[in-house]
Amino acid sequence: MNAATVWVTLMLATLFSWWLGTGHAPGDGTSPALARTVILAVAFFKLWLILRYFMHVRQAPRGLRRCCDGWVVIAGGSVLAAALWS
Repeated sequence: MNAATVWVTLMLATLFSWWLGTGHAPGDGTSPALARTVILAVAFFKLWLILRYFMHVRQAPRGLRRCCDGWVVIAGGSVLAAALWS
């Protein structure tokens, strides 16, 4: 992917999160916990894209790439678990 494609993806993900967060989820029975979970997952996906394509981690040595990927997964999982727990 090039930077323009990543940028468009980030903008679309932001619009989707905004749309979902302002109560436009499909169906009337969507739980706030589900919306919160999806919004947080999208946020960590956006973080991963920014790390990879705008902080040039994709060109870094394999160990650094794995470390950054692991951090996103662990931090994202921890935040999602805390959000679902509360």
